[in-house]
Amino acid sequence: MKRSRHSSVTSRQQWQDTLLWAIRPDCHQHAHALLERIRTANRVGDTSNIPAPHSRGLHRDAMWENYTENVADWLALDLLSIDLIDPKIAVISVVGELLDFVNPFTANYPLLKQAFEFCRANENIKAVIVRFKTPGGTVSGLHECALALDALAETKLTIAQVDGGCYSAGYYLGAHCGSICCGPTDQLGNIGTVSTLYDVSKMFESDGIRTIVKRTGDIKGIGIFGDVVTPVQEEFIQHIVDAHFAYFKSAVMSGRSMSEEQFAAVSDGRWWLGAEAIDIGIIDRISTLSETVELVKQQI
Repeated sequence: MKRSRHSSVTSRQQWQDTLLWAIRPDCHQHAHALLERIRTANRVGDTSNIPAPHSRGLHRDAMWENYTENVADWLALDLLSIDLIDPKIAVISVVGELLDFVNPFTANYPLLKQAFEFCRANENIKAVIVRFKTPGGTVSGLHECALALDALAETKLTIAQVDGGCYSAGYYLGAHCGSICCGPTDQLGNIGTVSTLYDVSKMFESDGIRTIVKRTGDIKGIGIFGDVVTPVQEEFIQHIVDAHFAYFKSAVMSGRSMSEEQFAAVSDGRWWLGAEAIDIGIIDRISTLSETVELVKQQI
């Protein structure tokens, strides 16, 4: 039976809505509004106000960057989180969860990378304090950001300052600085990697629901809601976690000049107060941000 044009559009709309929810639930409302705007324009035959697909705005990366710039302008925010203590000392703040997309509200790898590169290229800046107040973040984007911080630390005095907390991916970055300072009651650590997979198949089974998955391999479709998580899939997730951990291990051991035994003693996910951390070698000095600033002033 031939499908009508109306039923085809409805089916396509349902597919688009499902896809949007699957990718970015928080952006669904805005994206749905844009789709509705396009549908309305096509229906009335006036597409003059709809941007061409190649223009700035419909390209997803450009759209998000444009939105971020507009929000930052409205709030009078500088996208690069750099504060100059004086012309020679810059403080780059790593505040909030570390994410791999530009936004003005939390720490993110793209803007931090730009900040590191800016300070490296600025001849007036002689020292950089990277201030950490972060619970950690995603693996995606972390390696590239760390390389930019490495390049900065090779050319200028670069000190990590724990100002509240520096955990997981935050410590990964901190280990790429020349030294790490921490206040006596600030905390840092949580060294390691983690991934989560939920198996709700028993709950589905008790409700009389079957999740039927047709796959081309044991790993394909891993994590589908309601599907049984098999030992093979668990082993695969552990492999990925271990592979990322190998990078973490290399970064910390080389950055902190640690032996295998020293690293093993601090990489089980625990975290410590600054007063404890100096005894186990994960920081170099107990000092607050203001004390570290005064110390840097004496060194440049």
